[in-house]
Amino acid sequence: MSVRILAFITSIDTCSVALLNNGEIYTRCVIAQQQSYNCILTLINELLQITNCKLIDIDVIAISIGPGNFTGIRIGISVAQGLALGKSTKIICISTLQILAQGVLRHDKKARRVLASINARKDEVYWGEYQLDVNNSWCLTNETENVFSLNNAIKRMKLLNGNWITAGNSWKIYPFLYHGHGLCLDPYVITTPLAEDMLPLAKNLLYKDNFVKPENIQAVYLRNHIIQK
Repeated sequence: MSVRILAFITSIDTCSVALLNNGEIYTRCVIAQQQSYNCILTLINELLQITNCKLIDIDVIAISIGPGNFTGIRIGISVAQGLALGKSTKIICISTLQILAQGVLRHDKKARRVLASINARKDEVYWGEYQLDVNNSWCLTNETENVFSLNNAIKRMKLLNGNWITAGNSWKIYPFLYHGHGLCLDPYVITTPLAEDMLPLAKNLLYKDNFVKPENIQAVYLRNHIIQK
């Protein structure tokens, strides 16, 4: 029997859920300006009902651990911990920015390098430079994800070269990021990370036994101070 993976993301202003069941992918997504337990649980229950699955049937829970909205990240982690409580379900943690890169690849199989960026507010952006390796896995070219001021993001791009595809909402909110650095950037339509793009990432991490216990989930905020909504 194929692995059943439940994936969800609450680290931005969208509740997105995906369920891989018997090789088929089922999804739900709603805009949620204020993330809530009820929102994500409602979507999860809908997918379980339409697939005739129960929580005990789920082999893997994949969640986004950030960066993104502080409240949304905490809600996602709490929901994952609650769903896995007392079960043998594996937990896989995935970066919000890596999910964006995978979203680009889903639409463009030739994509190899992605500048993923999410608005962090206060004229800052969450930033990840991802490149597809020979094993079709996304790797950070700068070793770590960062939070940059807008000026530092442009300075960083001056140190890069070649062609990149952009993903995330920062590019729409701050269109001047496309200028002032000399890079050839391909604007893409992926502005929101979606749970369905977590599924291939989760399968890859599962194959590598890269999962954690529910109590060991660590959020990724990328900044020392938290800006509350």
